[in-house]
Amino acid sequence: MAAQDRSNPDEGDVYLIFILESVPIETINEVLEKSHNETGEYLLRLADNGSIADRETPLGTETPVSPDWSSPYIGKDIRQVATIVEHVPDPLNRQHFAVLDLAVYRQTRKVMIYKIVGEEPQGIPCTAEEVSLHLLGYDRGTWAESWRRWREKGLSL
Repeated sequence: MAAQDRSNPDEGDVYLIFILESVPIETINEVLEKSHNETGEYLLRLADNGSIADRETPLGTETPVSPDWSSPYIGKDIRQVATIVEHVPDPLNRQHFAVLDLAVYRQTRKVMIYKIVGEEPQGIPCTAEEVSLHLLGYDRGTWAESWRRWREKGLSL
């Protein structure tokens, strides 16, 4: 299991990935697989009502995702998602989450990683392969610096 920052109860081991628009299941599977292949763990949990409420499953969503799956969050915005994330149960992380933005992914092969800082969600693109590494702590501890580099220089994770 992932190394959790036990000094901060909001730093859970499993990270939600939200789908806020229509995204082909093949693309969702591709992102989940790339993330899994880098660490060998399923750390991204596809956000839906059942997956958020599930306290028994310690890991993320395994592929393949059912072809009938659909996101209940289509049409929501990042602030609405951040409010949901702040109130999720363990073992879900209440500070960091991911969003699969189809246009960003098709153009750059990157997923948006967010951290809730104060009440403001801050997002930085990250390659699908490195999402789990980042969320495991590879770069999570340097968020402020990464955020500054993204805003000032356009450097993604």
